[in-house]
Amino acid sequence: LITSGSTVTAFPPLRGYKPARVPGVSEGRVMPYEPTIKKNPRQLTIEQHFHTAHAISLFYDLDDKVEVMELSSSTIFKRHKRAKIFCTKRTWDQRAETGYMASIEDAFHKEIDNIKSFPERNHEAISKYCLLWRQRHYHHLNNSADVALDEISGSDLTKEQEEILESKNYSFVWIISAVFG
Repeated sequence: LITSGSTVTAFPPLRGYKPARVPGVSEGRVMPYEPTIKKNPRQLTIEQHFHTAHAISLFYDLDDKVEVMELSSSTIFKRHKRAKIFCTKRTWDQRAETGYMASIEDAFHKEIDNIKSFPERNHEAISKYCLLWRQRHYHHLNNSADVALDEISGSDLTKEQEEILESKNYSFVWIISAVFG
């Protein structure tokens, strides 16, 4: 929830949307992430924003911060657009972060940086971004277990080899049964 003065910007839940329950993970607990190799030599993005820092900054006050309300306690506090509360840790791969997600963000930023009348807006860009925002948050809250794909097990790659490939836009396949099953 982001507020600017008396204006509240919130994203209402989808009708019927309920996050999947993950065995062994308490309600409201953030899923663990797979850390990079020490010192992150491939410069993979670790702190990934649900909602872009650029869009968050449009709600800045005079202190270059936004007000955030913690719903469980109704506590209001101020945070910078790079604050961890707006981020997840390596929930999606580098290819998604710098590839198709970046192009969706760029199209959305063009819309919010140049507000037009309703008929002149790029509604596809706005809709794609809203869906991306929802998916990012969903995958942050719900961790899917690794699944065998046609009896193919994981690779014998080392962590370093995986990160080298990821930094060169290779992807690894995960089956997300909570979404597609």
